[in-house]
Amino acid sequence: MNETNEITETALHRALIAVFVCFGLNGLVFASWAARIPAAAQDLGIGAAGVGLLLLFSAVGSVMALPLAGSVAQRIGTAGTVRAGGITTSAAS
Repeated sequence: MNETNEITETALHRALIAVFVCFGLNGLVFASWAARIPAAAQDLGIGAAGVGLLLLFSAVGSVMALPLAGSVAQRIGTAGTVRAGGITTSAAS
């Protein structure tokens, strides 16, 4: 194997930790948001049907954006994609 293609144990461990942290933070953010759905619905004055539609369109938007993720990752790299997603999500909050 070529030396440039080898992944050191340290680099592999760092990548594993980075993936764990990203998934953990995403889980915490989603859980925090999900717990606030009833309060947000009350503040917005929408009922169960409105909340259902908002959740449906959120899922549809996610599915529509998934094909773009591959091209974004190819263009700016996987680390850049995670950074850009984090910044975008933070800005949206």
